[in-house]
Amino acid sequence: MLRSWSAYVDGTELVLQVVVDNTGTADAGKFLASAVCKMRVMNEVVEGLPAYSVATIRMRADLSGPPDLNVPAELTLDTLNAVVESNEEDNGPIPLKREDRS
Repeated sequence: MLRSWSAYVDGTELVLQVVVDNTGTADAGKFLASAVCKMRVMNEVVEGLPAYSVATIRMRADLSGPPDLNVPAELTLDTLNAVVESNEEDNGPIPLKREDRS
């Protein structure tokens, strides 16, 4: 389950940092996390997540070339549905939106 996320630029790379929770009673095996942000596709293989644990996933994308800022950003956890879980719906796609704090 997604706990939080943040994005920042590191040189010429976009970095998406995602914190996920395994709130279940069983260990999660290997899974793929995927994101689309500013028209950049990012994938990261997570080797596993023990029951009741938290992990930080960092995905990187090259920022060279102009991005299409009109495409919504979204994240999908366990993209290939490799982990059997009681709630598959919370894997996404999850819209990545900043709250308006004006």
